[in-house]
Parts: sequence; C-alpha cells; structure tokens
Amino acid sequence: MRKHGAVIYLTAPVAVLQERLIGQTSFPPGGGGEANRPSLTGGNCAAEFYAVMQQREPLYQAAAHYSIDATALPDNIVEAILLFCKISFIKVCCTMQ
Repeated sequence: MRKHGAVIYLTAPVAVLQERLIGQTSFPPGGGGEANRPSLTGGNCAAEFYAVMQQREPLYQAAAHYSIDATALPDNIVEAILLFCKISFIKVCCTMQ
C-alpha cells in the first residue's frame, strides 16, 4: 500500500470502535446486508474484536504514513486529511524538480 499511495490511518480506542459496530444496524452501512456483523470465530464478539485489534494495530501503524484521531469531529478529520494531502503533494512536487 505504501508504495502506491498515501496511507492514512483513522485511529480510535477499541471501546469506541466496538460502540460504533454495536450501533451499526446493517452491513454494509446503509442497509441491504445482515442485521449485525457476525463473529469471526463464533466466540464472544467483544473479546474477539479486542484480540483482533491487538494483532492488527501494529500493522496498521506500520502501514500508515499519517494517523488521524477518528474520534474528532468529522469536519476536523476532513481538514486533517486534506492538510496531509496538500503537504504530501508539495513534497512530491519538490522532489520532482
């Protein structure tokens, strides 16, 4: 991923992510899918989610060029992404000269 573009990791505490998944009434969001996300292992969803995130978090961080707090207001998240894109574009342009 890093070789072919910029990777932005939207971070949030596991508890926040779990809340968001519990509040999600359909998959994919917006309807048309299953009523709830299924467990990957058939076990306790909360424990499973925590274990999966513990494994994946270092991988997500390693892949990311930039991390943004996804618990911020949506407008602030968008501003941070746009700022990162502008900075990245400037860096690319400067190295091409």
